[in-house]
Amino acid sequence: MTRHLVTDMILMALILLSCTREQVSDVREGEMTITAGFESWTPDDAASRTYVAGGTEIRWSSAAIDKVLYVFDTKGVKNVFTSTESGAAATRAFSGTISPDASVRYVLWSGKSAGSDRSGLAEIAVPSSTDELGNEPIGAGGEISFETKSGDGATRTVITGSSLEVVNPQTINNTGSFAQDANISVMKPGDTALRSVFGMIRYTIPAGDDGCATIKSVTFSADEDLAGEIRIDYSGQAPTAAIIANGSPSLTVNTRWSGKIPGYEAGTLYAVLPEGVYHNFKVTVTPFEDGASTQDAATGEPYTLSSKGDVIVKRGCYTDAGTLNRASTPDPEQVLGEVKQILTGSVGAVCIEGNALYTGQGGTMMTYDISEPFSPTLSSTLPMCGSPRQIVAYQGKLYVTARETGVWIFDITDPLHPTFLTRYDSVELATGVDVAGDCLFVGQRQNGVEFIDITNPSAPAHIRMLKTNESQSVFYRNGYLYSGEWGAGKVTIFDARDLSDIKILKQINLQGYGDGLWISGNRLYASTGHHHRNQTPSTVNGDGHGVEIWDVSDPVNPVFISRTEFDIFYKSGTDCWMNRPSGDGKTLFCGDVYNGLYILDITDETHPQILEHYTPGANTAVTCVALGDGVIYVTASNGGLQAIQCSRSVRSTRERGALPANASARYDYATPSGSHFRAWKPSVRGAVRSAAAWGDALFVGCANAGLAIVKLDGSGVPYTYSTLNLPFAGGVAVRGNRLYVSLAQDGVGVYKISEGPVLTRIATVKSQLSTRTNEQYSCWVSAPNDKYLVNGARNAGYQFLSIGGTEDAPIFTYRAKSSLNVNYNKFIPEQVCGGDYLPYATRSGLIWINLSSTTSATVSSAVEDIKNGLSDGVTNFKDGNALITANGGFYLVEPGASTILTTSGANGGFGGTPRWDGGDQLIISHFLGLYVTKANLANVSSPVLQFKETTEGHPEPGLFWNGKAVVPCGYQGLLIEK
Repeated sequence: MTRHLVTDMILMALILLSCTREQVSDVREGEMTITAGFESWTPDDAASRTYVAGGTEIRWSSAAIDKVLYVFDTKGVKNVFTSTESGAAATRAFSGTISPDASVRYVLWSGKSAGSDRSGLAEIAVPSSTDELGNEPIGAGGEISFETKSGDGATRTVITGSSLEVVNPQTINNTGSFAQDANISVMKPGDTALRSVFGMIRYTIPAGDDGCATIKSVTFSADEDLAGEIRIDYSGQAPTAAIIANGSPSLTVNTRWSGKIPGYEAGTLYAVLPEGVYHNFKVTVTPFEDGASTQDAATGEPYTLSSKGDVIVKRGCYTDAGTLNRASTPDPEQVLGEVKQILTGSVGAVCIEGNALYTGQGGTMMTYDISEPFSPTLSSTLPMCGSPRQIVAYQGKLYVTARETGVWIFDITDPLHPTFLTRYDSVELATGVDVAGDCLFVGQRQNGVEFIDITNPSAPAHIRMLKTNESQSVFYRNGYLYSGEWGAGKVTIFDARDLSDIKILKQINLQGYGDGLWISGNRLYASTGHHHRNQTPSTVNGDGHGVEIWDVSDPVNPVFISRTEFDIFYKSGTDCWMNRPSGDGKTLFCGDVYNGLYILDITDETHPQILEHYTPGANTAVTCVALGDGVIYVTASNGGLQAIQCSRSVRSTRERGALPANASARYDYATPSGSHFRAWKPSVRGAVRSAAAWGDALFVGCANAGLAIVKLDGSGVPYTYSTLNLPFAGGVAVRGNRLYVSLAQDGVGVYKISEGPVLTRIATVKSQLSTRTNEQYSCWVSAPNDKYLVNGARNAGYQFLSIGGTEDAPIFTYRAKSSLNVNYNKFIPEQVCGGDYLPYATRSGLIWINLSSTTSATVSSAVEDIKNGLSDGVTNFKDGNALITANGGFYLVEPGASTILTTSGANGGFGGTPRWDGGDQLIISHFLGLYVTKANLANVSSPVLQFKETTEGHPEPGLFWNGKAVVPCGYQGLLIEK
């Protein structure tokens, strides 16, 4: 097919073309003119097709075969129409005559001159093996959808003839194009353009050192015929081609010789073949032996480059075979092939379910169609707050951990178009995730593993939290849950067969920091990273990267099999080590963060061998790996999402085995009778996150259980005065007669407090929090003075908003943001210190935020002498100073300054987040350690420990109310001092 190319890059024939806008004329006799061009797909069509946006027009040329059409009329006569136009054109006028009293039935462009085209019409009988409408399946392998039946009842009129064929071999006409004699197109009345009857395979031949092609020819083969004589049935909505004679299950395409280079041309090329499903599709190349700069250059032995399995070719579309091997001879050790960048930026997780790939970044959950594994196409996006850390699909639902913002659950009944179902507020940072039966398992770092009832996925319910060393990843298998413990370098094994009696069964020691897990059969694959943990450390940072294999046939007595050490490497900042075993049973893929991706042969699992080491880019950390058939998908921080051709990548079937029982179980989190506190719990199970006092009432944020107002009866026993039904209520803060409530992805709710108390919603703060929707989130809130609202977005640090407007119509204006900690905890107080300075305790040192002016909030540099831990905090204290907990003691600091006024000695009871009563008392909550301390600080240098009490729940920062300490304590409830 001769064409004039506007540029050298032609994406494919008959897809990205300018269409003619004149239909076939319906003249019944005499001379007529048909103006014709070639079809293009609109963006709407592209959504359901393989499609590349952009491209260039393919036009009629001045060659003789581009000046003739064959017009079949309703009397069965074949009429030759010709054109006198010359030069390149998107459309061209062809003139001729048809039979008297007849009309046009079909128009054919065959790429043949009038002397060599032997096409004609034929009648075929509709076979008995039709569908209920009498429609016959047509296409390769008989697997194409039924077309609409023609109106002639028992027969159809088709175009046939020995000149109509999928030519074999095909010799490429131009780089970016296809063989000039390979394509065939048709029209019928009502069409606006000539329509291709074929589809295409697109592939790229790379250039060698001489700038010429490395490959002489490519042969495609399958179980079905790819070439041969065809017939064209256009009785339905689209033309279909079926091979009817001289069929061949292989099709060879030759590279073009160009005297201009001189040499054989490398580039992107197309093979033309009928639409259909081709089974056991293979790509075999014949390489040039030693360069291709001379005509008829010597070739090497052909070899099969890849086996694609089932390949679908659609009419008018192409299927991408990728870039073919650059080597002149096959490398038997090569594992990885072409790399294709699918998504840029930082991406943290990827998961495959069927033909859907799920991933996400920066507030967006994305779904890709991987029907063509090496050419994922974006099918849908959904907003979410936070970034996906780990993803698992199960029984039509998608569970996504997003660290600071909890677990996001999506319905994937329509796999390529998920819908948001709900967000679950995990106890702390939602990191690891797995699911089995009616139980969701969420690893939450230092807090351990949370077990969640998902009998109703729209309303997940907390079962129990069990503390472990530092749960980074979780994996369920046959009644047992395995947790990779980061800092401790261990794997914790839970007996999770009965959720009413969950037990920690065993811990095994790894030789590096523990992280990603996978279990296949009775083999546990455990990734490790950073440094060795359970033997004498190396003097070189990074000696500890690797993967271990354990036999867990008996979970009570795991048996170590082997360990593979990766390269010594250390870089902090991203810590998620993941591994995935291939379904081939002999390959293990290991993401090693900044160290890259390692591919291991585990045929001999006692002595695994590293086959290949791949790094996705400089300063880029591999964060997750998913395995498709012949393609691996790698996500990376700063490296996006990549698809990599890989001969050893085979999907593996996930086996969960026996499922856990008794998901309706609920751990009680009881407060013992000898406690210093009385406990109040919401009527609906929820984690008590925070409390704020107003007169004789407490406003209590109960997470998924909403907001409650609590009072004391005459005996000092707390009771529920009223409730506010909210999807989520996290942090609460009171300033004057105004209540602020953290509503998670719904921002901050602002309420006016009237006597009773009665609440009236007067504002919502969401868009003001950030210009980035991902940061328009509220976990915790503080109103430290009359001038500022401080929002704890956690995934975006703290946001400082000045307060204006009127009492009933407040206005909030973003002034600054600061994120100098990992935000495991509440690192600022509920009250400014002297001079409207707000202290912010960070691991880099103490920061001061100046909230004296409503026009700006300035952030100081860090006081590096006071670096707090993850469980420490700060409170306003006497004389306007700040009191910080760090290193097991107290530091008293002058407001806005770096001067440490007083320090105390260390004491195991002084760790945690402090809150001050306005006198000498402190209540200190240790969220991770699960204890509460009360201390007297009449003398800061010699504090007195009054009591230290272990808690069942996770204690949040407390407050003093009418002289009594009050501590929100998660599922243990609200603790009020007796």
